[in-house]
Amino acid sequence: MLEAVQLVRVGGRALIEEQLDAIVGTVNRRPEAAETLQRTGLLEKLRTWVDTMNGLLSVGTGATQLGQAVVRAIEM
Repeated sequence: MLEAVQLVRVGGRALIEEQLDAIVGTVNRRPEAAETLQRTGLLEKLRTWVDTMNGLLSVGTGATQLGQAVVRAIEM
């Protein structure tokens, strides 16, 4: 995930989304992973982190779309 964040300018948000999906998928697919995270107190932190990453991706998408709309409006 850290590598995907560092490479966001090269690969865009897709790399981050792929890593995020992999993490969430692993926890959902492997109950023992979720149990271990729960037992160590990390499951709630992971949920908060996933929610934060989703929010950041949404803001980034909205900002990109806004910028593109402004450029189109100026070009008209």
